[in-house]
Amino acid sequence: MKHYYQALSKETNFFNHSNSEASQRLLDNTSNSLTYFCKYLKTSIRSIENKEKVKAKWHKISDENLVFELVPQGYIYEIKKETVFEVVVPENFEKDLEESLMYWQENEKQKQKVIEESGKMLLKLNGIVDEIEKATWVGEKVKLKPILKTEVPKNCIVLKETDHAATFYSKEKIRDMEKANIFEFIYNKALKFDDGTPFEYEIEGNHTFKVPEDNGLSNFENKILSTSQGIQFKITKPKREKEEDRYWIQLEEMEDNGKDEISPLSELRYFFDDDIQIEDGTKDGQYSVHKGMEDEFRLILKKGKGKDLEFCFPQDPILKIKVNTYQLRKQKEAIETLQNMPVDEQSKLIKLFEDRNAVKWSDFSTLSDIKWEVLTDENRDGAEEQREFVRKALSTNDFAIMEGPPGSGKTTVILELVCQIVKNGGRVLLCGSTHVAIDNVLERIKEKGLIKKFNILPIRIGDEKRISDDIKEFQLNNMTESNGIQEELLLDAANLVCGTTIGILQHPKFKKREKNAPVIPEFDYLIIDESSKTTFQEFLVPALYAKKWILTGDIRQLSPYTEREQIVSNLEKLDLAGKKEMPKEMQKSCFYLQKLNQLVGSSKDNKFALNISRNEVRWFYNELVERRKNRIFKDNKVTFFITHENLECRHNIFVRKPFEVKPLELVAADIIFIDDASKLYFEIPEIFLPIQKDGWGSSQSAFRLNYKKNRFDFYLKERNKDIKKDCYEIVSLTDQYFNKKSWAEEIVWRIEREHQLRLNKDQKSSDHYKKQIEYLMPFYEDISYNKNDISNRVNSIAAIAFPSILESLVKGIKGRKNSERISTISEGFSKEELEKRHTVLKYQHRMHPEISDFSRENFYMEDNALLNSSSIERDWNYNRYEKRRMWIDVNGAVDKNKNEIEAQRLIEELKKFIEFAKKNPQPEGLNWSVAVITFYRGQEKDLRNKLQKLCNLPHTISNFYIRKSDKTQINIKLHTVDKFQGQEADIVFLSMVQTFRDGFMDSPNRLNVALTRAKFQLVILGDHEYFSGKSPQKDKKKSNSEYLINLANNTPVLRRSR
Repeated sequence: MKHYYQALSKETNFFNHSNSEASQRLLDNTSNSLTYFCKYLKTSIRSIENKEKVKAKWHKISDENLVFELVPQGYIYEIKKETVFEVVVPENFEKDLEESLMYWQENEKQKQKVIEESGKMLLKLNGIVDEIEKATWVGEKVKLKPILKTEVPKNCIVLKETDHAATFYSKEKIRDMEKANIFEFIYNKALKFDDGTPFEYEIEGNHTFKVPEDNGLSNFENKILSTSQGIQFKITKPKREKEEDRYWIQLEEMEDNGKDEISPLSELRYFFDDDIQIEDGTKDGQYSVHKGMEDEFRLILKKGKGKDLEFCFPQDPILKIKVNTYQLRKQKEAIETLQNMPVDEQSKLIKLFEDRNAVKWSDFSTLSDIKWEVLTDENRDGAEEQREFVRKALSTNDFAIMEGPPGSGKTTVILELVCQIVKNGGRVLLCGSTHVAIDNVLERIKEKGLIKKFNILPIRIGDEKRISDDIKEFQLNNMTESNGIQEELLLDAANLVCGTTIGILQHPKFKKREKNAPVIPEFDYLIIDESSKTTFQEFLVPALYAKKWILTGDIRQLSPYTEREQIVSNLEKLDLAGKKEMPKEMQKSCFYLQKLNQLVGSSKDNKFALNISRNEVRWFYNELVERRKNRIFKDNKVTFFITHENLECRHNIFVRKPFEVKPLELVAADIIFIDDASKLYFEIPEIFLPIQKDGWGSSQSAFRLNYKKNRFDFYLKERNKDIKKDCYEIVSLTDQYFNKKSWAEEIVWRIEREHQLRLNKDQKSSDHYKKQIEYLMPFYEDISYNKNDISNRVNSIAAIAFPSILESLVKGIKGRKNSERISTISEGFSKEELEKRHTVLKYQHRMHPEISDFSRENFYMEDNALLNSSSIERDWNYNRYEKRRMWIDVNGAVDKNKNEIEAQRLIEELKKFIEFAKKNPQPEGLNWSVAVITFYRGQEKDLRNKLQKLCNLPHTISNFYIRKSDKTQINIKLHTVDKFQGQEADIVFLSMVQTFRDGFMDSPNRLNVALTRAKFQLVILGDHEYFSGKSPQKDKKKSNSEYLINLANNTPVLRRSR
């Protein structure tokens, strides 16, 4: 390894050491820092490989259909009703075409300009005008002679008509008449045969429709269909749809897996990973994926693995998949490559881990003379900051960082950067966290004609199934086929290579590289879009292939998503100094003692007995002593250890051999611990509730204790209240808790919540979790196990799992980090270094100002960002809501993270908007877009069921639509808030769900995402009394989040629904 480090450029001050000594120090520091990442990834991979296979149910969604075409038996025309008069003027009249002609009709004075055509003066009036009473022009009377009336011809069927225009159907072709699209009048309309029999169909394409093959109508070639208005069509010879489309299946989640709170994402997403093998329970049940639609959980499968396979349906109702670890393995490989074989271009990546006090990042001069290609309008709000960042990015020797709030034009800046880099002969590797983000850049490069102008050769890496239709031509396989060029040559020639941070791993060079060879960077720049959702280890995989790194994103939106079970597995196998693991007995003692302290504190009658192994006795005893000594357990409940171990009695802890126990003295005890050897000689007194004792519920002891329940008051803490329970409930719920939970899990979810709340102005909630974590950590230590070492290791894991590369470099790791290692990656750039490399975009161009103001005032004031651009045009005539951000007060009830009443009210509001959208065009000439979003997957499922019925799309999961008569449609997207980051819609309906707790809605990052997706209108539905904290009921729960309270109190409210 050392010779790689000797070849590196060294900017750190090593106090005049020789290159050999400096190289060794650099190697040791890098190895020590990156070893933590390697261990974390190694343990994560092992935990996933040992994980049970993810299961899914499935059902067919394709019947065998016939596709047919309708040939119109006539024409539809649009006319502008008009009456033309010739203006007859007196002799020697001096015309003035600039002056309007005045005329009177039904005693009303009106005016209109005269036009001159073919030497005649003409007056053209809208509509059919029979008579003009009098007219004057340039102060003199003139006569108006009618010469033409444009109106609907006879024997035609009028379809739409106003005073000024008409649309009509004619079986005959009419010359010099403007045709309309006949298929606008068939969408969502009933069709019937001549005998009145209705014809059931489904729209397939512009002129094509499909019906089930078994509907008995296969012999309808050349038959005539009619609409209710009399428009006639002839049916062409039907044909079957493509064979593969007959094999679509849709996946369904297994019964509620209890992960609704834990994960905002469905486990079904694993079925759409690259390079996977799906199986069912049958002997030969192995399948490969031919095509998929992840948003809709749809797949087409082929039997086996390889080429020339047959389409098929699975043989078993349950499908299984082993979670793919390829992404994690590539991250581990990248860490090891940087650790063991760095080349000079990667020295600045190593520099991120060097001692922050010794390292200095080089200064550079910023370019000033740039010919702008995309950012051409210097007067546009925000252009100054956008241009400033481009200058920094093109000048930097290492990193450039752009933060931009929602709708601030980050994509536009990326377009400018790509053009500037490519026109100067550079190559760009572009990555992002979502397919939408990457495809959006390519679509805009294509639309703006930049490909031809700058000779951009783009390559899109990733599965074609996940790529936008508009840019599939750039997908690697399609490019090699269409250009007839070898893959390797094409990749070497491409100057813009794009893919998601996961999808880019399918780059052939990434997949084929030898593990024992260094990575030689071939790209001048890596641009990571949405890097606020990218961890360092995710960033490093593509970063090794570039010489400079440009990061864009917004740390006030969602952080990287990390599977909780990966972090849990790392805590369960917590590596300590001396290559030891934290003992399981130590973890168990901390976990059980903390919970037991809470249980016995709920009531004086709550008494518990627990059997533990003899190996665990000393761990429980020592930990309890330290907690009593440090006043963590302040009430000093009486505790007995029944054991053969020789232990000292102190701090209200009494130790007895099993044969020494006096039953009467146990009456004063609150907790009894009995070791395995002693339980053979000792019977637990009946007044104690046994923990994890099989069969107790049906024992005589349980029956007798429950019979005497009037003498005892058993309580259990629920939602911070002590709730009275009977002994069976107490034991059952306590056993469930200890069986399902662990020390590692209890630590992890609290660290996760602590991280989610790190940007709160008020740190009370974060401090609350901090305190809970402190109480779960060990207080006992000896020569072998140091509690500070344990704390540092826990913090190291948190620092690897949660922060993004963007936040690490801008603000440093907020919260948990290893205090022994102070570096740029933990502390961020210094103020001077950051100023050279960092820009915040100030203006937003997406939201109506009434929508953006809350996020600006609560989340972006520090940077004076999310200012409203003066160019925002968000005028519309949907007047249901008095303000563009409205709260609809719904008094619903929550069950398993769904609120049925709230969901129903949302659908009612959506229906009203659909009625409006059907009659009104979208202001920008696009399809109307609607987003229905919620924080909880339970509510998402309920809303999905309702949208499927509303839109008559029983197999749709996320992308719903309703067609309009003008061939446009209303697109309705359903997602959780986490899934909808990076997207936008004309109107957003946000379901809050909760009525008695905040859940993870109190995360300012998550709330910010939810509130910044809407362009024209944001509608929030929820229990306003709960979120505003203004319930007239004294005992009603109130929100604890300052942001949620501010939102509810500063958003106009629309009536309560009960």
